[in-house]
Amino acid sequence: MKRQRLRQVLVTFAALVALVLFVVAVWLVPWWLDGFRPATVTSEQATIVSGMRTALVATGAGALAVAGLFYTHHTLRLTREGHITDRFTKAVEQLGSAVIEVRLGGIYALERIMHDSVRDHYAVVQVLAAFVREHARDQSAASTPDPPLVSAVARLVERARRRRSHPAARVKPTEDVQAALTVLGKRPEGRREPKNINLSGARLEGADLRGARLDFAELYDTHLEHALLNRAGLWGTNLSHAHLEHADLANTRLPDANLSGAFLTGTNLWGADLSKTKELTVEQVVAARPARTTVLRPDLEASGRVQERIAQYD
Repeated sequence: MKRQRLRQVLVTFAALVALVLFVVAVWLVPWWLDGFRPATVTSEQATIVSGMRTALVATGAGALAVAGLFYTHHTLRLTREGHITDRFTKAVEQLGSAVIEVRLGGIYALERIMHDSVRDHYAVVQVLAAFVREHARDQSAASTPDPPLVSAVARLVERARRRRSHPAARVKPTEDVQAALTVLGKRPEGRREPKNINLSGARLEGADLRGARLDFAELYDTHLEHALLNRAGLWGTNLSHAHLEHADLANTRLPDANLSGAFLTGTNLWGADLSKTKELTVEQVVAARPARTTVLRPDLEASGRVQERIAQYD
């Protein structure tokens, strides 16, 4: 606040000095340029001096108009930034509402801010990712005060139970979580994002992520059972230990994606490009649903077990 006040004082002082210098210049410069003396000036010389003064005044007026334009632009920019800040604050407050319609309004308000403001793009991404992680996590596990070892065993038991569950048992994320995922997946391209989107551990079973931009995202241990990931951008995505059971990866490219320990039971790999994935094993491919259209690494394609599995779906 003090710095802003000091700057205003300095700008005002500089403007006053410039005004004084301009008045002196209008009065004296014409005489200096032509070597006239005010006491002996003729009518013709007076006309020349008057014309030069008029030109100087016009030049000063033009400079003042340009300065006014810059000042107006600066003021409008500050006003716009202040307006966006107010919108951002209000939208974040809406995300904490207990009413889902209010939360949806906050999500779509953040989407508009993300498109309108390059400066606030990354902040919106971080807020929405945090919203998804918070609202799409295992609430029962989070509220259980068991010791770490007991919690780890419980999680393993839960994973085993889910893998034995019927493939048709498909759940979906809540409407607000799906809306946040859609906004994240369709965010503007070419914007600087210092860190990757982090959705690790989120419960996104049955989420619709078709065509979503999730390149280099952190999806470690994320639950994506029955999720729709057709043609999603998964370049360099960390999918290690992710739950992709019965997910749809049809026509999806996964170059440099990390699939270490990922669960692929019943995952649809029709047309998927897995030729440059990391840590993908024969066991994972056999557990999934590969097809002739699936692009595999040469070592995986040469496996007899993989070829037998592919033949089951042809």
